[in-house]
Amino acid sequence: MRARAWLRALLFMVLGLWIWSWGSPAKADTRVNLLMNGQPIKGDVAPYIDGNGRTMVPVRFVMEQLKAEVEWLEQERGVVVRRGSTVIKLWIGSRRALVDGKEVWMDTVPVLKGGRTMVPVRFLAENLGGVVDWSSSTRTVTLLLALPVEWEQVEITGDWVNLRKGSGTQYEILTT
Repeated sequence: MRARAWLRALLFMVLGLWIWSWGSPAKADTRVNLLMNGQPIKGDVAPYIDGNGRTMVPVRFVMEQLKAEVEWLEQERGVVVRRGSTVIKLWIGSRRALVDGKEVWMDTVPVLKGGRTMVPVRFLAENLGGVVDWSSSTRTVTLLLALPVEWEQVEITGDWVNLRKGSGTQYEILTT
């Protein structure tokens, strides 16, 4: 009889440990991939997800990839991002930001990590006219933001000129 009680207790312990292991979190995957206009971006400080669920990226590296100017304000512990006519100003540890001089509140704060200013990529990209998408299955942030086009004025002479999709005769003719 005692053996049966002992066996039952052991069975319940094993069953309890097994059920408890279901709720134990697996080691969290901290890796975050960043694609910008279809190209993978790798910096010296990896993107990560902060405690508010926001993907943080090194502002200088990412914004320079998008042809933006980044200025560090030592006295204010802030950063200014300029791209085209848009100016965004952020401060370390503050949810407050300025976008073209207008006060905006973020749902997370910029931080310093590894000597880099880490900022929420969605906030920056969307305020610069971009689109951000997150894939939880691949842990990938996809950032689509048009790169600035450098326009050049040209003079075309001729009675018959083809306007093509690209520069070269191998491109499709759009109009004549």
